[in-house]
Amino acid sequence: MYWQDFIQSTRYTYILNEIKNHSQIWEGFKSSLKNDIRKAKESYRIEKEDHVENLFRLCKTTFDRKGREVPISFTNLETLYKALNQIAKIEVHTCFSAGQPVSSCMTVFDDHKAYAILIGVDKSLQARGANQWTIWESILSASKKVDIFDFEGSMLKEVEKVFRAFGGTPVPFLTVSKAPSWFKLLYKLKRGRDFSL
Repeated sequence: MYWQDFIQSTRYTYILNEIKNHSQIWEGFKSSLKNDIRKAKESYRIEKEDHVENLFRLCKTTFDRKGREVPISFTNLETLYKALNQIAKIEVHTCFSAGQPVSSCMTVFDDHKAYAILIGVDKSLQARGANQWTIWESILSASKKVDIFDFEGSMLKEVEKVFRAFGGTPVPFLTVSKAPSWFKLLYKLKRGRDFSL
């Protein structure tokens, strides 16, 4: 594949095993995470929603803050939700502060795992622990169906820090992409690798 101009890189995801054992999972959390969740429970509420409006708006807020486009349109997200909801393979949990949505997590399922595929947070509302509690409620809900929770990885430093606090096992996975020869050359130059022409 390398000779055919494919580029390979290693990424990481965090996986929680045996999520049906709630006390064991909780004990694996960092103490700061536990404190944030406890405080969030005192101030906010979480709902399991049957739509993606709040999720999409919060994701848009997240991506706008980073100066990037949301990787999925609202129409496609809604279509995905409706299709998977018909077979009970998707859930959306949203955390509210004073009636305002501040964090939302979409989880999808196969027969063995739950995957957190989309998380949105409005950091401007400074709702401490809201995101962490939303993820924890998503894990608890997922444990009714499966015994593994996959955070679906992130190489963003601030996101990885949150995921790591849940005590999961870091698991490497490969990403392979096809690129033109000129891009491959630039990629090598950027990474400071030796190459020959």
